[in-house]
Amino acid sequence: MQFELTGRADHGCGSDPATARADLGGTREALSEWSPLSRLSQAQREKVDAALDELVQRLTLVATVGEPRGMV
Repeated sequence: MQFELTGRADHGCGSDPATARADLGGTREALSEWSPLSRLSQAQREKVDAALDELVQRLTLVATVGEPRGMV
């Protein structure tokens, strides 16, 4: 999304605004299907929490690799 909004991925073709709209539309659709955490059982909330913890750990590794290369 960052590259679409800044125009860095466009390379002159002018498709970045349409790509950004499509990305946002897909995100909106995915989020509309989620249940609020208040509707989940304790076991389901714990499963979500564990999955998010794992995701954060993985993203930290990506940032650690990307930062010295100027990618972050």
